[in-house]
Amino acid sequence: MLDYYREHGIIPVDQRVELKLGEHFGRRDDLLRQIGLPPGWLAGKSIIEFGPGTGQNARHLASLSPARLTLIDGNAASVEASRASLSASALPGERWAVVEREFEHVDPDPSYDLVLCEGVTNIQDDPAALIRHLGRFAAAGGVVVTTCVDAVSFFPENLRRLMGRTLDDPTAPLDERVRRLMPVFQPHLDSLRGMSRRPEDWLLDVVLAPRLGGFVSMDRAIDLLAEQGFEAHGMSPRFWRDGRWYKAIGGDWNDHARASVLRSAHNLLDYRADAPDRDAAANLDLRARCERAWRIVEGVDEEDAPEDPREAARRRLERVAPLLASLRDDVAGWSAATAASIDSFLTASAPVIRGGDWLAAPEFAAWFGRGQQYVALAKVAEHGERDG
Repeated sequence: MLDYYREHGIIPVDQRVELKLGEHFGRRDDLLRQIGLPPGWLAGKSIIEFGPGTGQNARHLASLSPARLTLIDGNAASVEASRASLSASALPGERWAVVEREFEHVDPDPSYDLVLCEGVTNIQDDPAALIRHLGRFAAAGGVVVTTCVDAVSFFPENLRRLMGRTLDDPTAPLDERVRRLMPVFQPHLDSLRGMSRRPEDWLLDVVLAPRLGGFVSMDRAIDLLAEQGFEAHGMSPRFWRDGRWYKAIGGDWNDHARASVLRSAHNLLDYRADAPDRDAAANLDLRARCERAWRIVEGVDEEDAPEDPREAARRRLERVAPLLASLRDDVAGWSAATAASIDSFLTASAPVIRGGDWLAAPEFAAWFGRGQQYVALAKVAEHGERDG
């Protein structure tokens, strides 16, 4: 993915905040609070961010007056934009630095109070290795915040990738491909409340990217950093529901957080859903079915795909349809809106499977998963450090 971004000068997490900087800062403050970090806590702290994009989020961090702010990115366009963003902030230049380097080539430095990595794990071939690497930069008592994307939260986007491939001409110049597909997907983005990315960037990053990285769920991220002595601290969405009496909490903190995530994971399928918890086994089955759909869409298991990419996409659409129909039966019990969106996609795509054109799919257009989620984990101090 980094080569794709470099080749086309793409900054994948560009945000349209120029005219609404105060509103953007307010959203970022709210996010910090939701994952358990009061914005004022960052004053005087050492912060490192991996993958800052254009640096608008880093500019928010700079406004909180950290003692040290380091940004790491392997994309030259992102580095240039991030430097411009921090130069426009009030943080003195000697307190921030932007380094152009691929993440895995940055030597671990366990001196940071906050390690931040957003919108990056899902474009890595090995997201688990990246998350482990992040943990090596946190000081004792420090916090790692990373985003996670799994097959459930990405499922509607997975269908959009498939839809786009039935319409796209991959031999055309990239800007022409964007112009062709934007009228198709703009109504989808118009329905998404709070959308701040440039639509063209979303299309390049989600629909037209030739390949994506691996998935990593919130519970998996907890497991990965638990290996280094981290404990779950907070998350967004705040699926961690804990009604235990304060004198009888006990047990393994990570086990409880992980169990809470798995009971709520079906809500990742639709950002409009807020269904009650259900059995974790049902949600693990949901995840497995969504992963199966992803493998079909990406042609992971194909041995004789047609040379014509549109025909390949049509065949994959035909293979996905029965799986989607069975998923609809499960979803109908806890989200009528999601079930209607699935029906909309199945109806709209049926002519395409037979060699025709897409029908209108307004209910599908309004369906987005929860995309990326945030998980914050704190590095537990050694007992000697705590006692001292």
